[in-house]
Amino acid sequence: MKVFIKIFVIRILLLSLFVLLSIAGFSAKYYVDVSGNNSNNGSVGSPWLTLTYACTKATASGDVIHINAGTFNESAKSNLAVGVSIEGAGIDATIVNTKYAASSSSDGAILLNSSSYTSGNQSISNFTFTGSNLTAIRGICINYRNNVTVHDMKITNFYASALFFRGSNKDWDAEPSPYASGNSLINSTVSNCATRSSGESASIRINGQNGFLLHNNTLTQTSRASGQNGNILGGEWNKGLKIHDNVFTKTDDEGGAWNFFFELWHWQGGGEIYANTFNGAATMDIVDVMKSDSEYGLKIYDNKYLVASTVKFTANQVYSICIEGRSHLEDMYINDNYFKNVPNAIEYNVLVNTGEGYSSFNVKNIYIHHNVLENVGMTDLSSFPIWLEGYGSNSNITVDNFHIYNNSIQGVVNSNKAITGIQVDVAGKFSNIFIQNNIITNCRYSAITFDSNLSGATLSNVTVNNNLYYGNATNATAFNMTASNKTENSNIIGNPLFVALTDYNLQASSPAINKGIDVGEAYNGSSPDIGAYESGSSSVSDATSPVVSAFTVPSMSSSLTVSLSTFTATDNIGVTGYLVNETAATPSASNTSWSATAPTTYLALSSGTKTLYAWTKDGAGNVSASLNDGVTITDDQLPTGMEVINETLKIDVFPNPCVDNVTVRFSETPQAGSHIEIMDLTGRKITSRVITNPEERFSLSEQPAGLYMVKTIVGSVEKITKLIINK
Repeated sequence: MKVFIKIFVIRILLLSLFVLLSIAGFSAKYYVDVSGNNSNNGSVGSPWLTLTYACTKATASGDVIHINAGTFNESAKSNLAVGVSIEGAGIDATIVNTKYAASSSSDGAILLNSSSYTSGNQSISNFTFTGSNLTAIRGICINYRNNVTVHDMKITNFYASALFFRGSNKDWDAEPSPYASGNSLINSTVSNCATRSSGESASIRINGQNGFLLHNNTLTQTSRASGQNGNILGGEWNKGLKIHDNVFTKTDDEGGAWNFFFELWHWQGGGEIYANTFNGAATMDIVDVMKSDSEYGLKIYDNKYLVASTVKFTANQVYSICIEGRSHLEDMYINDNYFKNVPNAIEYNVLVNTGEGYSSFNVKNIYIHHNVLENVGMTDLSSFPIWLEGYGSNSNITVDNFHIYNNSIQGVVNSNKAITGIQVDVAGKFSNIFIQNNIITNCRYSAITFDSNLSGATLSNVTVNNNLYYGNATNATAFNMTASNKTENSNIIGNPLFVALTDYNLQASSPAINKGIDVGEAYNGSSPDIGAYESGSSSVSDATSPVVSAFTVPSMSSSLTVSLSTFTATDNIGVTGYLVNETAATPSASNTSWSATAPTTYLALSSGTKTLYAWTKDGAGNVSASLNDGVTITDDQLPTGMEVINETLKIDVFPNPCVDNVTVRFSETPQAGSHIEIMDLTGRKITSRVITNPEERFSLSEQPAGLYMVKTIVGSVEKITKLIINK
């Protein structure tokens, strides 16, 4: 009998050890709290005190470090392991101040470092991260990691950089192989994180990335002394880079220093910059664009470039869009953008810099069309609203198949008019230049000018047709050089009769209607119209944003469904959309969460102290500034982390929150017939699957952001886990 008892006890001990080892090797959620202690075990009831320490303990793929509400002061680096995520209790609830002084551009206060390309499958989200009034040098540095998402963050007051996504292990001027992939920055606010006096300084640096997504962020750099506000974005060698629905803000004057929204070099195809708002007389600088293996090199469209009022000239003040290069610019599209009060609008700076090892420069297949340039110029100096600038004496420059059409160009309305609406300075060999269907007004000299003082420069196959000129000193094209095979037909002179001073749609009696030439774009009537807007279309040049006039919520809610006490708004034409969320970043006008009427409730993703933001939009896609109000939610009924189904079987749903993909992991493969269902809050089944592996991965990229339920059925046991999808 004693032997039997001894054997039984040994078996129990072995079984207990097996369970403990399973738990130790299994992903879990750990907690950091202002009242915690680093000698604790990190559980919800026994949290740690610092993020730095938590990162040394939470090292299993799928682990989540949850930072509770409160203010945390850190002085050491947090090394975040592969697969481990960090989440706060909310941007306004969790504040992490760091004083860690990063030693190099590959170091950061939160460091995700891999020596070779590694899939991170992790995220950093939902807290404010500060550099303690510029004491800390760099915020988050991600070296050679794939599939890392930073979302719903506020990052501010780092001396040199907020985030660095590093994907290249080669010199800055050499193409990486391979590229990092799957990384993103979404729904975040970044401010005062770049200086002009530090190498590789930019609030956000994107390097060697394939398919990087930067969207729905508010990015500001205006707080430093004049001349010291660095670039908001910087980087090089990126493929398929998408920058959209962000708000960029810079100063109008950096005291003669360079003033860039961003400098991004060596685009390798498939790039897009769209639906952004750029505030300030700064420059979006693009250097070298190649089509590579994509269908196009770069598309820049549906952006707004806004300056509050016309500014004076300062040194190094370039163009809202400056395209320059050292070797190639190809297959580029700049269209449907709106420029207001900017000093200069669009420049192609074409030169060969032999000092950097380049011997030739090829520009081909460029399309600039359907842009509105309103009141472009300066208070004290004349400018070129659109400028194709061949620069330097090197003859190995070729520009071929360059199209400028259907733009509405109005020079500044003061004594310093634009010199000419479209200026072409020829260097090397320029051929197949097409300027058609443009409205050009209010220029000091000619509407269009071709010029060159360079020996050996040639211009051939030039078409200047069907443009409308008005209010220029010379309502014609000036060819100040010889052009072979030149065509100049059907250009007209007259008042274009815009609907209003700031509305570039055409009145019914406009002489521009049906007077254009077919350039392959859709049109109404017998022929295309001249100018940016086709008459009879829905285009409206409305730059006035709606205003949220009132928004209030109760201070307390016992349910995740929060009642909205007041939500009202106004617009000069009409409000078409209402949205409430938990982020200060301006939402996209194309966000699927807009409703046609003001909502009366808001479904929160979790309990806790929340700041809710109210937004509105109009039919032209203008999005209001927000009003916000706070609420404390006490209801959080469903778990989000690891659960126990039985003594040997545990389930974990991660990452949670997720963006596009979620994994359901088991400590062992469940019994036959077990299955998983994912449902929305109405009970509608989104997807389901029989469990055949210890890990089941689901793609949820088609689902909108919100709260979902993951139901796991194993035998007679059901477990429901809350799942949050953030977009």
